[in-house]
Amino acid sequence: DVELLRSRSFLAANLLTLVGSAGFFALGLANILYLMRVWGYSPFVAGLAGTPAPFIAAVAAVAAGKLIAQRDPRPFIAAGSVIWAGGPLLLADRFSSGPHYLTGYLPAAAVLAVGIGVTFPLVGAIAVANAPGGRFAGATALNSSVRQIGAALGVAILVALVGQPSPA
Repeated sequence: DVELLRSRSFLAANLLTLVGSAGFFALGLANILYLMRVWGYSPFVAGLAGTPAPFIAAVAAVAAGKLIAQRDPRPFIAAGSVIWAGGPLLLADRFSSGPHYLTGYLPAAAVLAVGIGVTFPLVGAIAVANAPGGRFAGATALNSSVRQIGAALGVAILVALVGQPSPA
């Protein structure tokens, strides 16, 4: 719908969704590949190792939703983005060629999950809330599609950058 695409705040929120999704999915895949290729985890164990982060993100999203209910979400999106950006930096700092899940991976993944849990739902809510003409169903569908396109782009970029992962 043309009217939906003309809303600047709606487009900005969807651009954030696109970029955030690309980073989120690329980083998630990179983490699992690292756990498998470098630390030698089986695909099953690597999947289990990545499991706590989504639960932490869900708890952070619920807590943020209650805290932000009647406030301007933009400062919380900015803070969540900074926390989210700190997660990969902490991961890079903590990773080594030898596995140390509890002291290395899990704390960094928790920081990343908190940032994602605060930021992603707020950006999605803004994208839908700013739908012109009350077209919330169309806005939700478009935002969901943008998230999937971001996921595909993020994985494609990761594959192009990493190619064949190795410990080096």
